[in-house]
Amino acid sequence: MYTRDDHDHEHEHEDMSGNTGWYDISGMWHHCHDHNNCNCINDENNYHCQDGRDGRDGRDGRDGRDGLPGPRGPPGPRGPPGPACCHPPYPHPHPHCFTGPTGPTGEKGDTGEVGPTGEKGDKGDKGDKGDQGDKGDKGDKGDKGDQGDKGDKGDKGDQGDKGDKGDKGDQGEVGPTGEKGDKGDKGDKGDKGDQGEMGPTGPMYNFSETYITAYSTTPQFLTAEQSIVFDTFSSVSGSAGMLPGDTDVWVWKSGAYLVIAHAHHTEPCQLAVFKNNNPAPDSTFSSPTGSTQISNTTIMNIFPFDLTEPSSVSPTGFGCRLRFVNHTSFAPVIHLDGVAGAGSASPEVIASLTVILLKEYFINPPL
Repeated sequence: MYTRDDHDHEHEHEDMSGNTGWYDISGMWHHCHDHNNCNCINDENNYHCQDGRDGRDGRDGRDGRDGLPGPRGPPGPRGPPGPACCHPPYPHPHPHCFTGPTGPTGEKGDTGEVGPTGEKGDKGDKGDKGDQGDKGDKGDKGDKGDQGDKGDKGDKGDQGDKGDKGDKGDQGEVGPTGEKGDKGDKGDKGDKGDQGEMGPTGPMYNFSETYITAYSTTPQFLTAEQSIVFDTFSSVSGSAGMLPGDTDVWVWKSGAYLVIAHAHHTEPCQLAVFKNNNPAPDSTFSSPTGSTQISNTTIMNIFPFDLTEPSSVSPTGFGCRLRFVNHTSFAPVIHLDGVAGAGSASPEVIASLTVILLKEYFINPPL
């Protein structure tokens, strides 16, 4: 016979699998779910877990004889409530596991970040029409608007009744001059008038102050495009001149010139008067027969831009060169000679060139 204080009290043991449990007085094994160092105790044939202090290790007892089961002892006093079970699930389904009292409310946490914008909601139903508002105060007068477009012409109204005769109006302004009437019939011849007084003497006027006639009396043989050589001049004045024994006749004043050219030839030929280096308009002429005289008269325009050839005769150093040229004749050589078979007087002029200024030009013509 042994007492509870000796070796009949309950001990905690481990089974072969390492699970923790205990044997009751009858020797029945009870398994304990040991979580977080919980100790298991017997509570009126029901079991719950509570956190207890670790007891000191007892000394090993000697093995006793298997005794007979003793009578069931009276229930022990109810122990104090233990904490909630220390293992899930929570709340624990065991009838002796309970939830502790609610703790105090914690401090309010910081405001969280703004979440993403939610999707746009569906369009709401149209609201009911509101009540009519009160009449507003009269507004200020607006600015004057722009003048509107002219309206369409209205229909012609009915003729009104004839009004009373009005007062005589003021004298109207003189109207515009009327159109010229048709020419009247020729009137009768009038009587002869009295003799008028003698007018003042008019100014003296020379026909031209610039002119020249160059000529040659020496027979010449001309090949194609060769110029006639003038022996001398008979008369010269103003802005014209030449060197005796030369082909060039010079003028250094712009204007309209009368140009007369003639020559005695023995072969059919074609001649022309050149202005600077080109035939002047209306100055090319020809004779299809030989042993005759050929001549041409023209009015030649010499403009300021023609006075560009260097000249030792002109006082300005520049002028317009005129030449009498055997131009494009079919005969390879033209013979100029006016004596053979015509008369015995000598010397006889075989070629001449006369130039007379008719009207002076001060500007170039328009292009």
